[in-house]
Amino acid sequence: MVLDVIEKINSLPNVVLASTSPRRIEALSGLGLSNLKIISPSFIENLDKSTFATPQDYCLENAKQKAKCVYEDIKGTSIVIGVDTICVHENKILEKPINTEAAKEMLNSLSGVSHFVYSGVFILYHNEKTDEKGQESFVTSTKVTFDTISKESINYYVEKYKPLDKAGSYGIQEVVAGSFIKGIEGDYYNVTGIPVNDISRTLRSIYVNIFSQK
Repeated sequence: MVLDVIEKINSLPNVVLASTSPRRIEALSGLGLSNLKIISPSFIENLDKSTFATPQDYCLENAKQKAKCVYEDIKGTSIVIGVDTICVHENKILEKPINTEAAKEMLNSLSGVSHFVYSGVFILYHNEKTDEKGQESFVTSTKVTFDTISKESINYYVEKYKPLDKAGSYGIQEVVAGSFIKGIEGDYYNVTGIPVNDISRTLRSIYVNIFSQK
């Protein structure tokens, strides 16, 4: 994992997260990225889902565009991380609900069944000393199974907690939403919007292969 080189990564001029998500910032800071810079990407997420072969392709392209628009404005040595997370049920992408009724409909559709959470990650890097540039990308999948949830419970959760900023209309990090979940297969942090294990391994590989002793 990245911990053995984390201080060396922190010494790089620009390690950037192309997102203002509090959960992503908290997770990467908790991983040890103490000099992490936060830049909101200008990319507007309005890609046509019907043009992508799979939901995974769609979320990876979103992550790529987020990273690219931030990377283009960074000068010098840098690592830029773009992330996009979606919920998928029966091959239908469930992003952030447009209103409370949409949130209730989403949660009703997830009650008593399993769905998948996909995070696309796109990382761009540049070693200014060697002028070596490149990219790494991947999609992390987590299976989430909901218990059967009453309509009354769904209505209470949506009205009180307003999950309109969350893909799939729930935030697993909230205990009340966590109570819906019967089981999970894969990276828990991926469901919060940031696949920590895969990012940790990828950042270490990038540092060792691109920046170490160069």
